[in-house]
Amino acid sequence: MRKNLSLTFEKYRKYLPFLFVTLVFITYHCFIDTNSNDDIYFRDVFTKMSLPEILHKRYVEWSSRTLIDLLLYVPIMFPVLWKVADILILSSITMIICSLVEANEKERWYCCFLVLMYPFKDMVSAGWITTTVNCIWPLWGLLFISLYLKKCIKNQKIKWYEYIICAVVLVFTCNQEQVSVVMLTIVVIALVTQLKKKQFKNPFLYMTLVINIASLIFIQTCPGNNARFYVEATNRVPEFFDYTLLQKLCLGLLNVMRVFIAELNPLFWVVAVTLMVLVYKKTHHYLKTMLAALPVLLLAAHSILISMFPVLKEIFVVPIQTFDVKWLGLHTILFLLELFAVIFGVIYAMHQLLDKWRGEFWAMLFILGAGFATAVVMGFSPTLYASANRVFTYFYFSLIFVCGYCVCRNRFRISFQKIEGLLIKTIALIWVLSNVLENLQFLYEVV
Repeated sequence: MRKNLSLTFEKYRKYLPFLFVTLVFITYHCFIDTNSNDDIYFRDVFTKMSLPEILHKRYVEWSSRTLIDLLLYVPIMFPVLWKVADILILSSITMIICSLVEANEKERWYCCFLVLMYPFKDMVSAGWITTTVNCIWPLWGLLFISLYLKKCIKNQKIKWYEYIICAVVLVFTCNQEQVSVVMLTIVVIALVTQLKKKQFKNPFLYMTLVINIASLIFIQTCPGNNARFYVEATNRVPEFFDYTLLQKLCLGLLNVMRVFIAELNPLFWVVAVTLMVLVYKKTHHYLKTMLAALPVLLLAAHSILISMFPVLKEIFVVPIQTFDVKWLGLHTILFLLELFAVIFGVIYAMHQLLDKWRGEFWAMLFILGAGFATAVVMGFSPTLYASANRVFTYFYFSLIFVCGYCVCRNRFRISFQKIEGLLIKTIALIWVLSNVLENLQFLYEVV
């Protein structure tokens, strides 16, 4: 009996990381109140107007997310169904990421910890249901389609009914403009990979590309997007119409700097420390490690050094949420220099860890760049701050994916002593649990 139990445990222990993540998300959803912000608004609108009227009105006056609005009806009207679906989607996101990076058992735990470091409380900004359906669910679609793009690259057969399922998922997923851009990046990477192999006959890739481009055309030609831009700019920032492209780009960059570096973002801390440790363990070269450690050093400067030397507050200032930026001011220049130093450090670490696989380095760089672009592009919108931190979702998960990929790709090239491994696991567990407890505290206080 004991032997059978032991064999059963060994058989299913690979699923323990996913079970742990699922339990955490179940706990989160037990505290979630679905009567807030846009959830209340949409419930009221869906009650008073017919669905075709709502979709037409929003398409003409507000948004190109017509298919997302259509899907939103069921979760809004039946919150319990949304909770079940959202738990399944969030849990399966972790499983898909582990499948894409080909993680082993230990690496699955690491990827799960990275996902749990995501600030789930950001999803309340426009109402739990509205925000997750608009941000997290398209992310799931992006990762789901990526599984099939990986199949294409490996020349694995895709069945006819999988084409139908993927087409439906694609149409929904690409209705979210940020995801559509990331999807296009991934499809182009897959196409280039296939062209290098001189494999031109791959209908799934062409189907994905056509739907993706059609979705981008739909988004660009939607009258509601322009109408909303005009209304939001007029009401929030009238001078936004006079900003140059460079000024808007600067706004986007400063906002990324504020959230990920100046405010000591926990997930970015983990990613930065992971890349630094991996580079050191792989190269044992102090100069290379120092260059890869630039993000860690700058994060430390905004926390440890400022508390020790208050005078540094004049240098490492936390950017504030404002459109009134002194474009050539000292602080603005310092912010941007810090951000570029962090970007260099991350790219350098990736280059060191993926130096034997140049094609994969460029693929990961483009994926991370696409995620970064979805965050920076918000500088071109007058709702830059009104949209809160939910707009960073895709940058967060591009960091999670690329970091997980670097860890898995170097599993045979880097080894840790037993005491080192124990220390890393202990720190990781404390870090993750503190983030989970912070999210739970936030959910409890909101309720």
